Amino acid sequence: MPDPTPDVVTDPNDPRLNDFTALNDPATRRRVERAGDYFVVEGRLAIERLVQLPRWSIRRLVLLPRTYRQLEASLPTGTEVLITEEGVLRSVVGFDLHRGALASVDQGGGDEERAAALLHRAIGLAGAELEHGEALPALLARACGP
Repeated sequence: MPDPTPDVVTDPNDPRLNDFTALNDPATRRRVERAGDYFVVEGRLAIERLVQLPRWSIRRLVLLPRTYRQLEASLPTGTEVLITEEGVLRSVVGFDLHRGALASVDQGGGDEERAAALLHRAIGLAGAELEHGEALPALLARACGP
């Protein structure tokens, strides 16, 4: 497969961004992610770690231009990469995403893989929200859902 060639996305209504809609709404996220059998990872460091774990299938990456430049060399071949500006990203996710890096990842697998997916999701949530004062146990509970 060829190296990831990014597509530039300028429209917040582009359907390729649907995996990342309303990240600021936990109830919507649980419903959408369960229905789609995926989870979202946020942040450059989390994505760098994710690409080192071959058991995970990355559906799509959405990156700001500066973050793409930082991650470009480490992205696996065949990965769909979307580049967008901060305003578009803010419209999609529902808040200022200053890290500028999102990945949607297929959950797949059995119980062990699902448990690992929940842990990775909690870590992704922690990166996104610990700075907003939410405790890690609450994030893990959110990742597991009701």
